[in-house]
Amino acid sequence: MNCTRISRRNWGTWKSSVAVLIALLLVTGCKGSGKRAVLGERKPEGEPVAVATVRVEETSRTEYVKVTGNLAAEEDSDVASKREGIVWETYVERGTVVRKGQPLVRLDPTDEINALDAGIAVMHELAVRLGVTTDTETFDPENQPEVRSARADYELAKTNHGRATKLFQEGTINQAEFDQSATQLESARQRYALAKHQILQLYASLGTQKVRVRSLAQAVSDTTITAPFDGIVGERYVSPGEWLGKGAKVARVVQLDPIRLVLTVPERNAAAVAEGQEVEFTVNAYPEKKFTGKVKYISPALSVESRALAVEAEVENHELLLKPGFFATARLALPGAGKAFLVPLTAVKREREVAKIFVIQNGVARERVIRTGDTIGNKIEVFDNLSADDVVAVDASKLSDGVRVK
Repeated sequence: MNCTRISRRNWGTWKSSVAVLIALLLVTGCKGSGKRAVLGERKPEGEPVAVATVRVEETSRTEYVKVTGNLAAEEDSDVASKREGIVWETYVERGTVVRKGQPLVRLDPTDEINALDAGIAVMHELAVRLGVTTDTETFDPENQPEVRSARADYELAKTNHGRATKLFQEGTINQAEFDQSATQLESARQRYALAKHQILQLYASLGTQKVRVRSLAQAVSDTTITAPFDGIVGERYVSPGEWLGKGAKVARVVQLDPIRLVLTVPERNAAAVAEGQEVEFTVNAYPEKKFTGKVKYISPALSVESRALAVEAEVENHELLLKPGFFATARLALPGAGKAFLVPLTAVKREREVAKIFVIQNGVARERVIRTGDTIGNKIEVFDNLSADDVVAVDASKLSDGVRVK
């Protein structure tokens, strides 16, 4: 009973003592871990990263427009026969390299050769008849025997008529005798003119026969069908023994050197295209190899459907690597020079499609997103977000934005 009364009497004092003890413990705990009690304090910065730096190099560059196109043969011909006949012999196969005038196919020339021989014989007969031995000698119909004979008769008739005229005037001969003399003169004159006319006609026939012989010789030549230009046989359509009609195709010949690059240039760049402009392109068959050509043909109008300009460039193809039908991705050089900067390849950091570079400012690496261009040796072209006074880190792989460098 007494203990109970004492506890109740001293309860307030005991309660105060416990509160003081808890406060003392809290104070002691705070002194032992003061740093943990400060909330939101930043971690100290790390040591500076050692990197090499270089000042960017300003340079000029040619601006390009990227276009697509296809390769086409310079010439592509289905060679046809000028004559009809039986195929006698073929000289080429697919892939055969041919020169202009090289035989492709020959028809049976027997009939044409016989006709030519007959024509030559007639020509020689006429030449002998006229006494013509060469094509260059001057032909004079007065030298022909029949003409000389007719001319002599005519001269005699003129002399006789002159004598008859004098006698008639003297009254020695009558009118009938005078008229007979005049008739003989006119008859002789006509025979002389006729003889000369016939000789000239015969000489013209010789000229006609010469032309006919040339035509017959061409017919013989046409039985051999030749390549119209230097190229490669793409396909042979006929075989020996076939009957070939006039105008029938015998082979396809394509010219691959040079070869044409047919491009479609967007309307916005059409005004910048000019003849002689350089074109650089690649094809899927040789992705690592760059080919070049020069613009040679420009369409006078844009396509209504695509609003693009058709442009053809001529490309040397000595090794015959390029084939008609290849798809090409090209760069068309535009007039004037633009500005770019050159930095080491290692100065560019790539994250997927984004290229970055680190510019050093007051000892701190500052990240900048850039566009890149061509690789030139161990350097690369950079556009945007740079100036000629900027200094960049050589090894971008060591850095991130805000890192201190030394």
